[in-house]
Amino acid sequence: MSRVLADARRGHPGLYWLAVAMAALSVLTAVLVVADPRVLLGAPLWVKPLKFSLSIMLYAATLAWMLSRLPGRAFRRTAGASPSRSGSSS
Repeated sequence: MSRVLADARRGHPGLYWLAVAMAALSVLTAVLVVADPRVLLGAPLWVKPLKFSLSIMLYAATLAWMLSRLPGRAFRRTAGASPSRSGSSS
């Protein structure tokens, strides 16, 4: 597990730290789901923010890990691509 996390951190540090921040937010919102008795339309108020933070955390961590699996040259080629550069020049 520590190898996967190290690979993710190496693959894309920004996505890695986004995943870490969302993990912290997930813990906070999970506590709030239990501690805050308010409901909205029959569901606890903090369930939706919990789901969003969990999904963003999983997406960012997975993408950071996948980017670490690319060879260096392919990553530079992919990271430099942008819609304004990829079109035909006029």
